[in-house]
Amino acid sequence: MPRPNEREYLQEIFQLFAKISYVYIVRKRVQYFEYLPFLAVGIEMATSVLNSGEAEEKLELAMWMKHNLGLPHEFCVITFELGSKALKENMKAVPGSLVYSTFKK
Repeated sequence: MPRPNEREYLQEIFQLFAKISYVYIVRKRVQYFEYLPFLAVGIEMATSVLNSGEAEEKLELAMWMKHNLGLPHEFCVITFELGSKALKENMKAVPGSLVYSTFKK
């Protein structure tokens, strides 16, 4: 999980992307190399119904994040789709996983 200073850095980065609604980060349990943290970054985007360029836009965002996001550990980027509802719900259930939201509580 990101430390407080990393969390602030990430929030600044995610604010640059108007279509990002929520970002969750969790540490994935792995069977081998337990000592090497591996993070999953889940991004929920505000989308319009039947936007033909949406898939390409999500892919571009994920690729940009993978190449430019300065996390101290290896990570993968997931842009939630309709078929990834269970994964999104599991990530949301991890305490402290929400690192960014455009909606203030």
